[in-house]
Amino acid sequence: MTREIELKLTIPPGHIKAITQLPILSSLSIAPPKKQKLYSIYYDTPDLLLRNQRCSLRIRRIGKQWIQTIKSGGNITAGLHQHNESEVPLNKAQPDLDHLQQTGVITLAQQRKIIRTLKPIFITQFTRDTHTLQTKDGSIIEFCLDHGKITADHLNDSIHEIELELKSGNSAQLFQLALDIAQLTDFPIRLENVNKAERGYKLFTGDRTPPTKAASIEINTKTPFLDALRKTLSSCLLQLTKNENGVLFSEDPEYLHQMRVAIRRLRSAFIIFKPLLSEQHQSITFFEHELKWLMHLLNPARNWYVFANEILPPIISSCPDVEPIKVIQKLGQKQRSRYTQQVQTNLQSKRYLAFILKLNLWIYDLHHDIKLESSISIGSFSRSYLLDQHSVITKNKEKLEKMKPAALHALRIQIKKQRYAAEFFYSLYAKQECFKCYVQLLAILQGALGSINDNYMIDQQLESILSSQKQKKLARPIGVIHGWKAYITTQMKADLKNNWKEFLTMSPFQRNGQ
Repeated sequence: MTREIELKLTIPPGHIKAITQLPILSSLSIAPPKKQKLYSIYYDTPDLLLRNQRCSLRIRRIGKQWIQTIKSGGNITAGLHQHNESEVPLNKAQPDLDHLQQTGVITLAQQRKIIRTLKPIFITQFTRDTHTLQTKDGSIIEFCLDHGKITADHLNDSIHEIELELKSGNSAQLFQLALDIAQLTDFPIRLENVNKAERGYKLFTGDRTPPTKAASIEINTKTPFLDALRKTLSSCLLQLTKNENGVLFSEDPEYLHQMRVAIRRLRSAFIIFKPLLSEQHQSITFFEHELKWLMHLLNPARNWYVFANEILPPIISSCPDVEPIKVIQKLGQKQRSRYTQQVQTNLQSKRYLAFILKLNLWIYDLHHDIKLESSISIGSFSRSYLLDQHSVITKNKEKLEKMKPAALHALRIQIKKQRYAAEFFYSLYAKQECFKCYVQLLAILQGALGSINDNYMIDQQLESILSSQKQKKLARPIGVIHGWKAYITTQMKADLKNNWKEFLTMSPFQRNGQ
């Protein structure tokens, strides 16, 4: 099987012609363009055995010729799709199951089941305009503009996308070409993290991709420092981009929450590794600036959701006079909707796309032009960093219940950064029981301090509501909310006290002074 590497971009349906007229297609072209009508049938068993094996089987008609393609394994990060691919020509419009067996993606027993139950699941029909391009460094990229539809039963989903497939050369050129294309257009283009096969399966099953949480990062003491950095940033970027579609097309707030987590993890990663990358401070400063912009963009939408959907419902269920508080809740939901729309608009902006593409380019260049300030191993670096940061956190011996909001906020940020650092380096110390306990306690502290911070945010949100026109009559229910907040915050601090005391006796690699 060969390795397929391609970048996918989604474009608005009304701009197909504008894409075909981009000057870059003629200036980089090394062969005459082609236009084809492609008709593909995707097969699987009723229980989707192939999909569950991370495999797809497709037969495609190109002109009068049928070709079978099997794709398996691989991954998708920030629009870059990498899969194993095997193709064979067919004499007729029927799957070749011997070819499927030869790829090694299924067992003999699975093949017997497939022979008995294989059936068409969905089809794709689209027109493809193909240009073969050569970039300045000699890389060969196939540019494909696809527009058509996916059909499963009686359901349809439109296709309007660009595929940039690397035929030879440097995969970083895919991101550079996408960046060049985006800069030439006056309409939004998005990286697409779902391929046609997965879109077809979703149409067939009615399923949706769940929110993507942070994945584990596999490094060991022999992992080169820059490899560890690349794996860390790629993991964060995967979490960020995998949740985009959910924020854009779903009401589930968890997608936005996971995007915020990914942004915080990226910011923490740059803080951790930046001291050893002095020659890259200008690039890192740019990424930090864009991450700060994104966080400021996402925060209000999340904060108003928490206010209206998590903080107010317990008050409403306990208060005898609930109608005025429900009015406040509706105002909070309206604010959440307004800020969510702002997030959705900006996630489809040129600025966001450029940030993602530039970060990908930088990650791909890590092994070429980037030099380290030190030859320190990742094992020594991680241990030293975790111990130093733990020392900074535990210098504060003040009793948690007496801390002012500003001090609690600062502590929450320190705990959060230490937790992300510990998770980045987790595979180095996963066999140490004390380290596992340490990371678990960091998560508990971060969650509890986050909830306390949400309560303190209520003051700003209520002030915003109270200062709006015609809302003076809400002063009394706002007072009720303030009272509830003060009571709950006191309880939260009391509940957190023992965990904080335990943390002060620990270190990442030691417990209870041992």
